[in-house]
Amino acid sequence: MQSFAKPPEVQRRVLARRRQQILSLALVAAFGAGCGTRVQAPDDAAVEESFRSFYAVQPEAQATSDLDIYVDGSMSMRGYISAQNSNYSRMIREVLQSATAAQFNLNIYKFTSTVTAVTNLPMGQLQTPGFYDGRDTPLAGLLNRLTATPSHTAIIISDLVQSEGGVDSMGLVKALAQLTGRRPQVRLLGYRSNFDGDYYPESRSGGSGQRAFRLTMSQELPGSGRPFYLFVVAPNTESMKRVDNYVLNRFPAVQTFNPTGPPVSVENIELQAQGNKDPQWSLYSRLVRKEGATARRLESAFVLNTRTSESAVTLPLMFQIQVSVPVRQPGRMSLEAVRATWNRKTGMGKPVQVELPMTGELDKGGLRVKLRLTLRKPESRGWDVYYIKMRSGEANLAPPAWVLDWNTENDALASNGNRTFLLKLLVEAMANAITERVVFCEYIVKVGRGD
Repeated sequence: MQSFAKPPEVQRRVLARRRQQILSLALVAAFGAGCGTRVQAPDDAAVEESFRSFYAVQPEAQATSDLDIYVDGSMSMRGYISAQNSNYSRMIREVLQSATAAQFNLNIYKFTSTVTAVTNLPMGQLQTPGFYDGRDTPLAGLLNRLTATPSHTAIIISDLVQSEGGVDSMGLVKALAQLTGRRPQVRLLGYRSNFDGDYYPESRSGGSGQRAFRLTMSQELPGSGRPFYLFVVAPNTESMKRVDNYVLNRFPAVQTFNPTGPPVSVENIELQAQGNKDPQWSLYSRLVRKEGATARRLESAFVLNTRTSESAVTLPLMFQIQVSVPVRQPGRMSLEAVRATWNRKTGMGKPVQVELPMTGELDKGGLRVKLRLTLRKPESRGWDVYYIKMRSGEANLAPPAWVLDWNTENDALASNGNRTFLLKLLVEAMANAITERVVFCEYIVKVGRGD
C-alpha cells in the first residue's frame, strides 16, 4: 500500500499531543507515587468536614432590652459632684439620658452596703452631694447580685475602691468567676474627673485611726484627675454591642480593659530561620487568614525535608502579634489540639485529641513569639493536620500598663489621689477568671513529608 507523508501542520499537532500525554503521565506519577512533598495536601473542604464539630459554636442570642445601672452612693464619691464642671457629672447625665432615649427597660439603683431602687428619682438628684452619703461599697456583694439577673445588661458607676482595705478580695475573685459564668461579656472603662471633697482611705498604712482628708484634683491635664469607672457586664455579644452603641460611645473612656476579648491578636505566622543550606522544614503553602468561630483562624502547611528515625519532630514557628494584655511566658500558653491524618487513598481520618508539647519565648520587644511545637513525624505520602486553639494559660497574664499607672497600694496619701486603691488586684482577678480562658487564635497546620 502506498504511504503518504503527513503535512507539516498535522505532524506538529501529533507531536504536541504526544508531549502533552507524556507530561500528564509524569504528573500522575509525581503526585500519585512520588515522595511526600509531591502528594497534594488535603483541601479546605476535607479539613472543614473533618473538624466540623470543633468549629461549631452556639448561635448568638439576641440583645436584651433590660438595663440596670448601679450608682456608687458612698461618701468618697461626693467630691466628684462637688467639683465644678466635672467629667463625672457630665458622664452620669449622658449615660442616663442615652439609656432613656434608647428605650431600654431601665432600672437605676443606688448601692452602698445595701442596694436601693432609685429609678423614679429625678435625674438631678444623682447630681447632688446629698445623694452620696453611704459608708461602704462591698463590690463582691454587688457582683453576686448581678449573677442573680443573668439576662440583664448592667453598668456599675463607681471609683471601684474596695471596702475594708480590700479584705473582701477573696470574695471578689469568687464573685467574678461566678458572674462570668452567667454574663460572658465584661468591660471596664476608665475616666478621670475633677474632684473636690473628702476622701476616705481604705489602706491601713496611715494607722488604724486614719481619717478622711481633703482632696482637690483637676481633670485638665493628662494623668491628672480622680479616676472613676464604668464596669459593664452583658449576657451576650449582641447585648454589649447595643449598650455600646446607644450608651457607652456617647462618653468615650480614657482607658479600657476588655477581659472577654483576646489578650493578643496573631497577625502572621512563619517558619523561624533555620540557618543552614538544607533546612529541616520548608513552606508548602502561604498563610491563609479566615474569621473563625471564636477567634481569627489561620492556616498554613509545611513539609519535613529531613530523614529521621525519631518518632517526633520539632516545628519552629514565629508568631507576629499585637498585645492587649501582656503574656508573661509564652512557653506556658495553653494549646488545645486535635489531629487528623490524611492520605490519598483513604482521605481524612477521624480527629483525635493530642498533647502538643512546646517551648516559647518573646522576641523583638514582645512583638513576636518564638514557638517550637513537638509533633509526630508524619507518615510518608500522607499529611497530619492539626487544629489548635490557643489560650494564654493559667496565671500567665500581666495587667495592662495603664492599670499599673492608675493603681496604688496606699490611698492614705493625697499624692496618690490620681490612682485607685487595689485596681491591679481587681484587673488581675478579671484576667484570671476570664481572659486566660479566651481563645485568641485558631490555627490549622498541615504537616507533610518530603523524603
